[in-house]
Amino acid sequence: MKEYDILYTYYNGCAGEAFPVRTILEAEAPSPEAFLKERHPLDWQKFTKEGNLYSYDTGFLKFTYEFTEV
Repeated sequence: MKEYDILYTYYNGCAGEAFPVRTILEAEAPSPEAFLKERHPLDWQKFTKEGNLYSYDTGFLKFTYEFTEV
């Protein structure tokens, strides 16, 4: 298991980019993909990866996770 600090950002369709909700999470997981699979069991394969940033945009909601290994 690896330990991660994760910057989680959630954008809803009403407030959009203007008022994102940011949270810092700490997690132990074998990989970032395993963490996403546990957190988003139905949609985890739809996340796109750019470096250590994973994002998923439904058109109404947007989720981003930035993983930093501790």
